[in-house]
Amino acid sequence: MCWKVDDSLLVLSELVSNAIVASPPSELVRVEIAVTQSAVTFVIENRGRVDTAALSYDLPPAHQCSGRGLAVVRALTSEFDLRCRAGITRARAVIATTPQPVAKVDKVS
Repeated sequence: MCWKVDDSLLVLSELVSNAIVASPPSELVRVEIAVTQSAVTFVIENRGRVDTAALSYDLPPAHQCSGRGLAVVRALTSEFDLRCRAGITRARAVIATTPQPVAKVDKVS
C-alpha cells in the first residue's frame, strides 16, 4: 500500500476546517476514516446548511486569502462528493493508495 500521508492530512484538515466554520456554535463535527488496501476514505458530517450549487471548485484570485480548500481537495482525491440533506452536510473524499489504472488507448495508424 502506498500511503499518501501528506495528501490525506491536508484533505482531512481542509474538510474538517470547513465543517467547523459552517457549523453552528457548540455543534459537533463527525469524522469517519476508513483505510483499506486500495484507499483512504474520509466522511465528515456537520449540522449546518451549505448551498452546494453555489460552491466553487475553481481557484480564487491570487489576492484572496481563502477559498482554495475545495479545489485542493478535488485535486488530491480520486473521488469527492459534498451533499446537504435535512440540515446535515456530508463530505466524502477518497484518496487512492494504489496506482490507478491508466486508460488503454488503441494505436491509431
